Order: sequence, then structure tokens, then C-alpha cells
Amino acid sequence: MLAACGGGSSSSSDASSPSGSTSSPLGASAPAASTLSQKAQLGQTIFFDKTLSGNKNMSCASCHDPAYAYGPPNSLSVQLGSDLSLAGVRAVPSLRYKAMTPPYADDAANPDGVTQNAPGGGFMLDGRAATLATQPALPLLNPIEMNNSSPDAVVKAVQNGAYAAQFQQLYGQGHLVIQKSAELMGRG
Repeated sequence: MLAACGGGSSSSSDASSPSGSTSSPLGASAPAASTLSQKAQLGQTIFFDKTLSGNKNMSCASCHDPAYAYGPPNSLSVQLGSDLSLAGVRAVPSLRYKAMTPPYADDAANPDGVTQNAPGGGFMLDGRAATLATQPALPLLNPIEMNNSSPDAVVKAVQNGAYAAQFQQLYGQGHLVIQKSAELMGRG
């Protein structure tokens, strides 16, 4: 579920263009879902779901807009989070780096071949997410990003989402949905 973040389709609260494609809250068009697996299509829907933020006002696509190479859709040096009184602490990276990210290592080789080895790799600025499956929990629970109060709040939002039936179909019924969500949030 949350590991599938990285695409874009909209939830029922987002607008559709006259051509039938969906748009992000900031106007980005979602790629066509027809060539994607069902899990990837669910990931696209989740990527644009504003209800996954604490204040129900931002989605992953709010900062990682497909129309801007999965980077920020504006010229702010750092983005505002779900709590609009708080700004982030660094520039939002493009999500396009994900396919080229090596595992974290304390002594990672520097690709320039000139400077010394140093800690590097992994997901997030400091490499603290070892996999794409664990990475989404970090911004979802960060008070200056998506500002959810707990993993349970995210699980509840998924259970109440317009895509809950699709999630259950793909990942299992009843408690399995909670278990899979918890695993993907790094609690399982």
C-alpha cells in the first residue's frame, strides 16, 4: 500500500480534467493507470490522497508533483507541511532518485571517485529508511510534513479511504488490512 507511493491518481476529492485524467491538488496530471498493475494503481490513488495527512490538506503529490519531476510545484526553498504554520527543514527532493539509491552504508563509496568515502545511501536525507517499503512512514508521521499523530491514525485513514475495498481486495480482509498497513508503516 504505502510502499506503492510514487505515482499519481486522484482520490474522489480531487478534480478531473475534461479529458478524464485526474489532477493533483496543485494541478499535476496523473499518468494513465491502465498500463499499471492493480497495486501500482492503488499506489497512485494513495499518492494523491489528502486524507492521509493530519489536517487532511496535503498528499504526497503536494510536495512531489509528477508535473515537476516529482519535486515541488513552486519556488519555495522548503515546503510547508500539513500544519501550515510549520515549514520543512530542507528542500524537497525529486522522487526520481529512488531507482538509483543504494542501500545505506556508513562507509559508502563516493561516486565521483575523488572525495573520501562517507555515510550515504538509503532513503530520506540521512538514509534512515532502508527500503521504499519503510520510507513512507517517515513523512506521514513527521509533524513538519504530513503531521499524523500516530501510525494508527494513518491506518484509520486508509480504512476510511475511498479505496479501502480495493486495498482489502489486494492485501486481505479484516485484520489483515490493519496488519499489512502496520507492516508498511514499520510497526509490524
